[in-house]
Amino acid sequence: MSKTKWNIKEITEKIKYVKERLKSSVSEAERFSLSTALITYVMMLQRSGDIRVKIYNFFNEFSTLKLKREMEYKEAIDFRLLYFDADKIDEEYLAFLIELAEIMNFEIKLDYQDFQKMDFSPEELISISTKLYQKYFDNDEIMKFFYKIYDKDKNYVNFSGIKSNKRVAKEYGACFADHIFDESYVTINGENNLLDAVILSHETMHGIEFYVNPRKEDREYQGFHETTSYTMNNLSHDFLEENGFNSEEINQMRIMDMYMLTRSACCILALTKERLIRENKMQDSDTEIKASDAEEYIMPFDILSFLEIQSRVMAYKLYSDIKLNKEDGISNLKQFMKMKLPKDIIPDFSSIGLSREEILKQAKKIRSKYENSKNISTEGIKSL
Repeated sequence: MSKTKWNIKEITEKIKYVKERLKSSVSEAERFSLSTALITYVMMLQRSGDIRVKIYNFFNEFSTLKLKREMEYKEAIDFRLLYFDADKIDEEYLAFLIELAEIMNFEIKLDYQDFQKMDFSPEELISISTKLYQKYFDNDEIMKFFYKIYDKDKNYVNFSGIKSNKRVAKEYGACFADHIFDESYVTINGENNLLDAVILSHETMHGIEFYVNPRKEDREYQGFHETTSYTMNNLSHDFLEENGFNSEEINQMRIMDMYMLTRSACCILALTKERLIRENKMQDSDTEIKASDAEEYIMPFDILSFLEIQSRVMAYKLYSDIKLNKEDGISNLKQFMKMKLPKDIIPDFSSIGLSREEILKQAKKIRSKYENSKNISTEGIKSL
């Protein structure tokens, strides 16, 4: 059985190693990789839930050691921001992304109910995830990477015990990619409910995708990292329902995913409009955001937000492909995972049935079926 806590000593040793490397003369590209790694390792410590990290943070809260550590951390972040190039988009692609966001900007009613308490052990959650992945990837190369993450002699999986203080949030779990040592690390907070099973499978897919195709932040598009993981969300929902878990809670998880997608569209469009109004490119009464106006003022993290909306819509299409024809759908999913997405070439997913026209069509199907609806069922999602 896999270990269920990260090796804190190993992570701190990696921090020491990277700091020493940063002191030496390295190229800008290498410094970017090392700075990214340092940020990753520090974030892993903070997300580990390890009592030693909590005690260390408490006793060093106001020390010069903490100030020194934070300066090193800030230097790494500052360099990343200076060196980081935004994903490339031209006016035509931006117009498509804006249109897609406009389609997905609709109301989903989220009548949130607390999930029933379920004290899954880490071993039980890993067992559920294993059976899910075996169902769709049995005797497949994907399972090789799945078992690598859950290697019983490694510490790639962490159950932190950190409770999220938000109902609909992205802090339930995380996957950290270590490009220095070519390893991926998965953690979930452990909410003690059915959501844990979905989050673990979601973060596991992030880890698998890193092993299949470790896309470097400074070289490839980053906005599509949620495509495969949200495809797994939908497959997880079905799998849990098929195995007798609470259908109402599973339906709520489907609604939560859809809600987050529509809220993301609402927020990025509002932010873009606000910026254009400030630059006198739009009036408050205007409803249409023109790509020709927005292109000059769009920021790197705005681009990431727009791309993540595309990513999530693509996930629904890949999921429906798998449900219609498992072999062809899984083939498309794997082809997507292996695609190189260099920043200087605008991505095209037509080869796996995801042309821009097909993506817009998928978004319109989602909106027409679920606008103002609370009834997001298995059959409904599959019909997308």
